[in-house]
Amino acid sequence: MKLHKEIKKRLSNRPMEEVIEAMGYDSQKVGQKTINTFLNTKNVYEWLKGSHYDLVHSSESFVRTLAKVLDVPDKLIEKEIRKAKKRYAVYAELKTPVIHAETEKKRMSIIQYMMGRGRNIIDIPKDRFVFKTDDEIFEEVGEMIRKHFQKYQGVLPVFGKILYYEYEHIDGKRYKFTTEGDRI
Repeated sequence: MKLHKEIKKRLSNRPMEEVIEAMGYDSQKVGQKTINTFLNTKNVYEWLKGSHYDLVHSSESFVRTLAKVLDVPDKLIEKEIRKAKKRYAVYAELKTPVIHAETEKKRMSIIQYMMGRGRNIIDIPKDRFVFKTDDEIFEEVGEMIRKHFQKYQGVLPVFGKILYYEYEHIDGKRYKFTTEGDRI
């Protein structure tokens, strides 16, 4: 996102103490810590998603205030914050995608299941697929399946031979994949 880069650039040209004071911080230490935390995020979206609050600013008010103190154009501020909020709104509504390895062994004790748990599931962070087409998503899922299958050489401890994979999509639908990562 452009706003994060613009803030970094403008921040390097201004005395930090002056910026912190202009943002309303009584403590230079608190202001410096919050600015450093912001600078260490990847972008404005990641910062807003983190729900930061330092007793002076919330995540959004921090970005707005910092950008205004650094004379970043209002149009850029509004555009980037609106874009980040839209992305977060989409993210919040999505189901967490997951890939299940379906194996030949269906019945087992709870102890056996717990011993093997985690090996038969590929967890996927749900924001990984935000704003990607289904084709792009299915291609990535196929690649994850191929890596998983290779890692376990087709056989999961406790569960047995992998027969196929089932991908639970972010929209809640389920899709089957071969062990080669192709959609059935």
